[in-house]
Amino acid sequence: MNLPLHELSCIHNELIWAYDHAPDSLRMTVNRSRDRGYWVWYLRTGDLRLRYGAQTISVQPGQWLFLPEGYTSHEFSSGAELLSIHFRCQWLTGDNLIHIEQPIVLEAEMHPNLLKSAATLECFLRQKFPSVQSHATFHREQANYSNFLQLQVYFYAWLKEWIALMQNADGNWTYNKSEDERILSACRILNQSPPIQGIPNNKLAKATGLSRVQLNRLFSRELGFTVSKYWDKRLLQQARSSLKGPDCTVKELAYSLGFGSDSLFVNWFRRRQGQSPGRYRKSRQND
Repeated sequence: MNLPLHELSCIHNELIWAYDHAPDSLRMTVNRSRDRGYWVWYLRTGDLRLRYGAQTISVQPGQWLFLPEGYTSHEFSSGAELLSIHFRCQWLTGDNLIHIEQPIVLEAEMHPNLLKSAATLECFLRQKFPSVQSHATFHREQANYSNFLQLQVYFYAWLKEWIALMQNADGNWTYNKSEDERILSACRILNQSPPIQGIPNNKLAKATGLSRVQLNRLFSRELGFTVSKYWDKRLLQQARSSLKGPDCTVKELAYSLGFGSDSLFVNWFRRRQGQSPGRYRKSRQND
């Protein structure tokens, strides 16, 4: 799919973690929603049985598994080891670039560059961040800008291989095309604005030449939701990401997202996620 460069530049790519490890839990049921990115596993040792709907899929050592969106249950054999990569590749709307609706299993030997680039990425992370013990603390590691840029080089090298595979696999490409440049301009402003400051209505009006009501109508027509809903989705995504780590308290997170109190944040999060921030944090420790 070919698109204008300025639209491709708006795609949000982010590595959330990549490391070799034994499964945190041998048995688990997880709901992977579209706005939380992708999970890709390379099974090094042991066996894996994945249940997705009515399907039961067996994964053997030397195979890649691209996990689908939705609920999956998986069971690892004792002694299993895997290379796990969790990342985002999303449009400005927060939707995944590609919808993986069914589990995808690939033989690693048929795609050597995918494994080679993944191993290089994981090795760099292990060398530069040796203190990381789990994915729950990875995103809070500190680095200088040079190391960060090198990390992006390795991540994008792997991402390029993954995208090439998805072009020939069973992923469904998504594209919310808008002919109106004001949509892209507004989304950029919303994505770059600190949550603690709230929706930057004045900046949006200046950039788009539209009133708040007019811009909401434009968003609803082109994207299917209002500016407030877009902002709400962004806050929820950031809250989920922050709750995966143990360092940020609920009170600190509430303040950073612009809530006047932690109780307001807890109620807001529970209405959207179906559980409290504390319970969500506990459930994500094995995600």
